[in-house]
Amino acid sequence: MKKLLVILIVFSFACSKDGGRTCWDCEVTRLDRSNYYQKVCNDGSYPKFKDSQGNKLNSYCSHR
Repeated sequence: MKKLLVILIVFSFACSKDGGRTCWDCEVTRLDRSNYYQKVCNDGSYPKFKDSQGNKLNSYCSHR
């Protein structure tokens, strides 16, 4: 029984390798309407993207 408990504890920490952060798979649309994909891990807020000039970019993100 003790071995099973130790295995479960180790497994639970192994699954939370992102430190409890929320990870997202995002498709971001540039101003020229081309797309790129980016993976983001953060505190749980929906990711927001800007280009190098500070323009807001549209994106669609889903939980990983």
